Formats: sequence, structure tokens, C-alpha cells
Amino acid sequence: MTIDVRIHPYLRQCISPSEKLVHGEKWEVSEGTTAAQVVAMLSLPKGFPVIVMVNGFSCSDPTQTVLKEEDSVLISPVMAGG
Repeated sequence: MTIDVRIHPYLRQCISPSEKLVHGEKWEVSEGTTAAQVVAMLSLPKGFPVIVMVNGFSCSDPTQTVLKEEDSVLISPVMAGG
């Protein structure tokens, strides 16, 4: 199935240079893929904190969020400030 993956620019700098990822890229994934599995495909440093949104809504548990055809997944680093 096809999903739309959007990755925050900072995260694109943190992944392996061999992974040429473009913002708004279409990915082919298997039926039953979870949001957490999509994050794992990025090969970010172990334990790197991210926020995952699917179709504009935050995932409270990405391991339990099963994606559907044409879902939009946004992956962003955890940020703080004020």
C-alpha cells in the first residue's frame, strides 16, 4: 500500500546520507504496517525522541497505530522552547 511520509528537515540531517528522503515522499509499505515501523525504517539514532502524526493527529501509541492506504505520516523531533 502507498503512504505519504513527511519528515522534519532536522531529522533528514540525522539519518544516514545513503537514505535520500524527500519531504512528502510516497512509500510502499506492507498491509498492517504501524507508524512505529515507519519510524524504524529511518535508521535514526537509537532512542531518538520523535513525535508521530497520522493524518494530522498525534499518535498516542505509534506501535498500535496501523496505517491505511494513502495515510499521511509526519515525523518530527521532540522540541521544547518558549
